[in-house]
Amino acid sequence: MGGCGSTVSADQPAAQHAKAPDKRLTEEINNRLRAWVTEAAGNSGPDGEVEFDEETRQDKVDLSNDNRTAAYMGKGYSTTLLKTTALERGRFAFSVFVDLSRIRSWMQIGVVTTDRKEKGCPQVFDGTPHPFREGELALRSDGALLTGRKETSDGPDMNRAERAYDTGDIISVQIDVDTRKIEWFKNNDLVKTAELLDDQPVYPCVSLDNPKEQVTLLASFACSS
Repeated sequence: MGGCGSTVSADQPAAQHAKAPDKRLTEEINNRLRAWVTEAAGNSGPDGEVEFDEETRQDKVDLSNDNRTAAYMGKGYSTTLLKTTALERGRFAFSVFVDLSRIRSWMQIGVVTTDRKEKGCPQVFDGTPHPFREGELALRSDGALLTGRKETSDGPDMNRAERAYDTGDIISVQIDVDTRKIEWFKNNDLVKTAELLDDQPVYPCVSLDNPKEQVTLLASFACSS
């Protein structure tokens, strides 16, 4: 049975490090995401889920709040995927509340390719301050774009978004697989646009790299046919 699916968290996160997200702003963001996704109601895609994927959760990432909240308790780098099937066609959108961002540039929100997921999202150090993440296209908390490609200038595209994000912000992501376009919004304002990597299906993700960093998924929206 086809149609558009959406899942919205019934309860706002019991934020330990930041106040709960503004209800009015959250509703405005969710309405925008829902409207954007339903514009493409004829396209196919997965049903929305509001939880991180327990099966692909990396070590030292603690999930709570019905798997909607992810907190990093280790040292190093981690990538946590949303619980969804591969995004192969159509549109998908999700919103994340940043409970705690400790160090600028150490949090990333975006997508990974199928190849990267199947390899377990490994980190490869190439002499740069941050490891190169092949196949991970994400916006860093300092506003830089991780391109997911190994380049001479390395990982981050230093043409940074005008505004970075921090504790207490809501980051929403719109992914149009058909047009290979991804957009990031901070508190309902567009801050960055990029092209998806090659023609692979992708999975939405969040990377937490500093101990005690924490995010909570607020909603996700998708269409299926």
